[in-house]
This record gives sequence, C-alpha cells and structure tokens, in this order.
Amino acid sequence: MTLTCLVLAAGLTAGAATPVPTVPPPSASATRRPAPILEVENATIDAGEVRPGEVAEGTFVFHNTGDRDVKILRAAPS
Repeated sequence: MTLTCLVLAAGLTAGAATPVPTVPPPSASATRRPAPILEVENATIDAGEVRPGEVAEGTFVFHNTGDRDVKILRAAPS
C-alpha cells in the first residue's frame, strides 16, 4: 500500500521535492516579493501490505526554502 501526502489548508499539495510557491510568481516588470516556498522530501511512503483494521504510519518532512514563514492552519490525509 502506498500512502499519499497531506493536502494543506493553505491550498498547497505536497509534491516530490518540488517547490510550491504560495504566491503567484512576479511578472518581469514587478519587483520580487518575499514568499514562502514549501518543499517535501518524499511525496509517498510505501507502507507495504496493510490489512483492514491495521494502522499504517509515516513521516513527511517539509522544508521552507523561501524567505517568509509558511503557515499551516490545518492538515488532513488525502
């Protein structure tokens, strides 16, 4: 069984080590604004065979590579 990542309340979906900007990229004429960039090390975890009634656990590691704080208000499994 493969567990998928969390969908964050901020409207971000965790991806495989792909930066996810939380604001649209600035246009060529605009000055770059500080923004959080959320990256996840692994988007899936292989939990092996999980039988009905068993609990599978996994850990997702996130990194903010942007220059503003990432605020996660809620998280739920997908």
